[in-house]
Amino acid sequence: MTTGQHDQPVRSRTAPVLQRIVAVLVAGCAFVALLGVAGTVEVPYVALGPGPTLDLLGDGVDNEGKDTGKPVVTLVGKDADQTSGRLRLVTVSAADQLNMFQALNLWFSGDEELVPREEVYPSDKSRDQVEQENAADFSNSEEAAEAAALGELGYPLRVRVAQIVPHSPADGALRPEDWLVSVGGAETKTLEDVAKAVGSHKPGDELDIVYERAGERGSARIVLAPAENDPAKGRIGVKMRLAADSPFQVRITVPAKIGGPSGGLMFALSVIDKLTPGELTGGQDIAGTGTIEPDGKVGPIGGITHKMLGARRDGATVFLVPSENCAEAATDIPAGLRVLKVATLHDAVQELDDLKANKPVPSC
Repeated sequence: MTTGQHDQPVRSRTAPVLQRIVAVLVAGCAFVALLGVAGTVEVPYVALGPGPTLDLLGDGVDNEGKDTGKPVVTLVGKDADQTSGRLRLVTVSAADQLNMFQALNLWFSGDEELVPREEVYPSDKSRDQVEQENAADFSNSEEAAEAAALGELGYPLRVRVAQIVPHSPADGALRPEDWLVSVGGAETKTLEDVAKAVGSHKPGDELDIVYERAGERGSARIVLAPAENDPAKGRIGVKMRLAADSPFQVRITVPAKIGGPSGGLMFALSVIDKLTPGELTGGQDIAGTGTIEPDGKVGPIGGITHKMLGARRDGATVFLVPSENCAEAATDIPAGLRVLKVATLHDAVQELDDLKANKPVPSC
């Protein structure tokens, strides 16, 4: 045995390599598992973006986007005037039940906006409830648009029964589509007139109501019930609306999947164009949005930038924006799109006339 330095044990060079391979495999498996989770777990966001547009002067489409061959706006009992150009109803698409990959892909596209799902589908309402409310808002916007359009053209607006509350004092005495002439001796020209006449009485009081049904006048005496929001005041149990008294009917047919109140302005303009000689559009492709009241007031809506993108994508060169949305719209106007601001239906008609005449028009 000799003395001196002892040799160190020789290590295998394969051990570190195996360790690295195992680490990579473990990380890879974890990554694959993460991808699997990302591809199946739903994120609490909805992607909003430019939706389809619909020319209200042309033929309609069904829920699959196929041409129905029938006009969107028709007149029953009156011939429609010839029109040209386009008046586009615009929409916002809402992609729901997204996984992480889908959400990121839509977000990176640049045209989509991710918003918390709660903003579109509140947690205290089911999806069906939200869609039913949108459908109801849409129906109300059609009725308000018809009233506003015919009022703009000089037809008188009157109070009409829209719905009878079951088991209410009016149930059996009044019917939907009755015109209200007077309540308690007070003439009823507006919804406020009816509310004032009824609200000034207490439950148990009797009220004489004069109505018009199928061209004939009638009357009914009803006993007021307590109002739901104020039991000290009386109620008759009807839902009312302002409607135009005209010798013809207006029908608007759009796909069932379109909802909400924001089509009111464009509905009203399309009705006016169908009822007046000449071309309201001047042959141009015009889009727009905005709620509308029977008196013609145009109100703000949501998703204005998405709607402008969709309109320009489909060929519109002019876009009508509610005045209250003008500041937001001005932040992102697509190239080639002229944006006009409107506060009332009368404003919109006047601005389209001025546009045809190459006169100045208010812009955002």
